[in-house]
Amino acid sequence: MKIAFLCNCLEPGRDGVGDYTRTLAGACEAEGHTTQTFALCDPHATEGDNRRFSNVLESLDQQQSLIEQLHAFSPDWVSLQFVPYGLHPKGLPTRLPAFLRACSGPWRWQVMFHEIWIGCSIGAPLKERLVGMLQRQLIARSMRVIHPVVHTHAEPYKELLNRLGLRARTLPLFCNLPMEPDPGRDNMYSFMNTCGVPISEESRKEFFVGGLFGTLHPEWPPQPLLNTLRETALREGRKIVIIHFGGIGPGKALWEALMHRNDEHLTLLERGRMEAAEASRLMNALDFGLTSSPLSLIQKSSSAVTLLAHGLPVIVNRDEVHYPRVPRELPLNDPQIIPFRGKLPINFFTLPKATPHTRLGPVTRTFLNDLGA
Repeated sequence: MKIAFLCNCLEPGRDGVGDYTRTLAGACEAEGHTTQTFALCDPHATEGDNRRFSNVLESLDQQQSLIEQLHAFSPDWVSLQFVPYGLHPKGLPTRLPAFLRACSGPWRWQVMFHEIWIGCSIGAPLKERLVGMLQRQLIARSMRVIHPVVHTHAEPYKELLNRLGLRARTLPLFCNLPMEPDPGRDNMYSFMNTCGVPISEESRKEFFVGGLFGTLHPEWPPQPLLNTLRETALREGRKIVIIHFGGIGPGKALWEALMHRNDEHLTLLERGRMEAAEASRLMNALDFGLTSSPLSLIQKSSSAVTLLAHGLPVIVNRDEVHYPRVPRELPLNDPQIIPFRGKLPINFFTLPKATPHTRLGPVTRTFLNDLGA
């Protein structure tokens, strides 16, 4: 089977959906299929790469080049990895229906909704609801052009897409990082020291080390979680260290302000961007993870999924995002997700780690099965 993947950006390490797309395409190749990947609105596109376009929706020349390449490749399926704000800075790619119509051919379509419309959660501001109404109408018009197989990863998104008549299917996220083997005890101590954690074999039991990976959402509430961590460490005579690593995004100022309050029982560190292998090695050495994503959308958080894939228990301390007529208690089916509702687990210092797993193989096979491969 031949599959053409369309996403916003393909610059490695600069766009999570682009990394996802390249990884999924590679996994399909490993299953014996043929793929090509194209970027539609890539700010890193260069003239020498004819599969990466700076703005295919606005440029007829770029659009024609893409269409010609699609016909030359002659795929069985075209997979659109949909993120509205990746296609337009205000999240309103009004030319998308016309673009999809121009890309019509003998192939079938699949759409993965990494994001849907904004303003659909309970209590959303009026401006978001108005923009979301336009986005929802635009999505409905676009999908009527191509009649795709529809996937998404988060249960609330699936329910909302179903109400739009799109019959969405679940396709879980997988770990985007190539996973490194466990570094071994001695190497782990050395590596943690380079990350700013003064751990030795003798002092390891004094430390409980957590990690927060990737974008820190400004909505993330540090309290009462951090105070609870500090008080727990104080009672137990332990030292808790939390390392933020990866691109921190808009939450950088918040994390820097929190680091000013470090003490011997709770220390926050910022490691910054790391090579993929280095980030995986760090996750292997952690005791637990944190995420700034809300519990209802934890399934769409690539950073949380990556921490879980490394076997870590992940504490989630946001649960304020809910959707009309969508159950608040979602079937997350992962015992490593630890909701925080004012108290840490009784076994906090002995939280078990699971066997690492990328989920890439099972997710790829689900994707291919849904396409009829």
